[in-house]
Amino acid sequence: MLITDDISPRLFVMSLRTPGAFLLISSCLLAGCWGDKKPKSPQTFDNDPLFKEVITLVQEKYIKEPDINKMRLGALSGMLNALDSYSAYLPPDSYEALADSTDGEFGGIGVEVYPVENGVKVISAIDDTPAAKAGLQTGDIIIAIDDKSTAMMSYSEIISSLHGSPHTAIKITVQRAAEEIVFPIERGTVVINPVKLIIKDGIAYLRISYFNDMVASRLQEAAEALQKSKVDIIGIVLDLRNNPGGVMEQAVRTVGYFIKSGIVTQVIDRSQKIKIIKAEEAITFPNIPMVVIINNGSASASEIVASALKYHERAIILGKRSHGKGSVQSVFPIPGSGGIKLTTAHFLTPSAEELNGKGIQPDITVDIPSTMLNVSLFSHSEINEDDVQLSRSFEILRSIASLKRWNQ
Repeated sequence: MLITDDISPRLFVMSLRTPGAFLLISSCLLAGCWGDKKPKSPQTFDNDPLFKEVITLVQEKYIKEPDINKMRLGALSGMLNALDSYSAYLPPDSYEALADSTDGEFGGIGVEVYPVENGVKVISAIDDTPAAKAGLQTGDIIIAIDDKSTAMMSYSEIISSLHGSPHTAIKITVQRAAEEIVFPIERGTVVINPVKLIIKDGIAYLRISYFNDMVASRLQEAAEALQKSKVDIIGIVLDLRNNPGGVMEQAVRTVGYFIKSGIVTQVIDRSQKIKIIKAEEAITFPNIPMVVIINNGSASASEIVASALKYHERAIILGKRSHGKGSVQSVFPIPGSGGIKLTTAHFLTPSAEELNGKGIQPDITVDIPSTMLNVSLFSHSEINEDDVQLSRSFEILRSIASLKRWNQ
């Protein structure tokens, strides 16, 4: 489970004064307690009379002795989920798993999700993970885990349930259009090797599955391998399909491998101050024709890369419109209690266009058959010949090379 775009650990101290201070519940349930006089909404949660009244009622009237700690954690999850779909409370195990994911290894099924009304929706199943091999697809809504409805679980509980020790079983029920599908999956040690390089017919195929902390160094290795190759390279395909994002810094550095200089993205913080972020690397890969493939599972950091390469006219963008997640999440540790993930900024395209909810429209739209469960490579040495988007990318690059030879 990979759930961040910009890991920026900082000390963040939260005061945990009373269990009731974190219980979020609809005030309409309290009409009989408060009468006609509505209390003023407090500026902070400290000593809030509404929360105190709710916790008192629960302790006195609930059918059995309540688990106050469980209520407190549920309240934290609800409070942060109320901000937006990507902010969340991370219990210690989820916080540790998130930290592990940026290092490239963790225990779980390997799927990126975000909260929706009746569960969580899949952004993508990451390459070579149990989720991808089982057939989970972008757009699937996970409605139950081990027969427990996700509508009755907090986001943190869902994340914790998807994580787990390798070789343990989990049953995922998803809603796909009008169909419910059950996937029995065995959790594994998810090792994310984020960059793959395959050279075929004079074309360098680069696949980035997730922007973890290893991407820049792996791209450097791929560039060196390409330079040592005796093959005459006529084009590059950069495959970002089903790449849910990751660490923003790695996306910025990735763009720098393909352009000499220039703006990559614009970031807007809470004060509406705009920060221009430019490429950090000198060009490393050959300055030859390039195609970037995206789809609805390409999100966040992937969209930063695709939009920058499109803006600088460095690549043709091919595939389907991207996911449209233009927000940055930062993770703040709470010592001894896990951490929280908060949306701290929004990013725009280099031309200052909004990405949230819109995504990136490809230059060339190429659909893919719905029967093709996973477009990503499972092999590190072979190209999927049935992949129509990839085949079209190769055709375009061959055509460009042919035109160049014709004009010489």
